[in-house]
Amino acid sequence: GALVERVTAYRTVAGPGGQTLTPLLRAGGVEAVTFTSSSTVRYLLDGLADGHRDQARQLLNGTALVCIGPATAQTARDEGLTIAAQAREYTSAGVVAALASVFADRATKETL
Repeated sequence: GALVERVTAYRTVAGPGGQTLTPLLRAGGVEAVTFTSSSTVRYLLDGLADGHRDQARQLLNGTALVCIGPATAQTARDEGLTIAAQAREYTSAGVVAALASVFADRATKETL
């Protein structure tokens, strides 16, 4: 027989970033937020506006939200957020490319 032992390799926990981001969003000082997992979507919503999710959604309204892939984008939509872009390649480089595309589109629209 075999002895099975459960080992937790890592644990995802929320950081304090939402508390720092709240006043910046209120002041209009954030143009984009990137999400690299479904947990980052949920943790940010929990961390913004002292956990009041409706207020958190309002704070993010007008901010370009970019997701790393379809699962993360679906979580964001399920949470009531509007996604500006989703990375074609599900990597950090893909997120950067999607973000650059969002701002290039904005610049084009502003010059028209």
